[in-house]
Amino acid sequence: FVEALVDTARTRLGVHSGAFWHGEENGDLVLALPLIQPPARIKPGTGLAGRCAHTRAMVHSSCLGKVSDLGDLDRIHPDGAPHRGSALSLPLLAHDGSVLGVLQLLHERDDHFDDETRVLARILTAQGALALQHAQFAMSLRPTSELHSEVEVAREIQRSTLLEVMPEIPGY
Repeated sequence: FVEALVDTARTRLGVHSGAFWHGEENGDLVLALPLIQPPARIKPGTGLAGRCAHTRAMVHSSCLGKVSDLGDLDRIHPDGAPHRGSALSLPLLAHDGSVLGVLQLLHERDDHFDDETRVLARILTAQGALALQHAQFAMSLRPTSELHSEVEVAREIQRSTLLEVMPEIPGY
């Protein structure tokens, strides 16, 4: 799912590259895309994505050359590539306000993310948050569904061992 979200952002918003940071229960963010082993981790408030998760608000940086804390981008590009251009970090929020993740979009050009692009990015992440939460809900139902199937099988086995007619016992 996150690959589709980042690819959609690339094609529809004209961004150079993107990343997805998955939010954990303890508030940490783990880099889910691009795939890097071992996965990069950042604390809330660290870098643009961490600040986005911490504030639960979009973080727009129109000129990365002027930003001092790029700890998240250093983890995405461990090769030491210079940071220039613009970045947009958007939170994916659950219905209860918890952070499901952060979509991070990068462009080589400064000031790429105009008002219209930021609105479209917000719409994309809102839809992405709904889809991600729906997928998590479906995965949580899977064990219940499997358990229900197993109970049905056990019930059928139990029924197959029962006599179809009650035996008659003289004197009772």
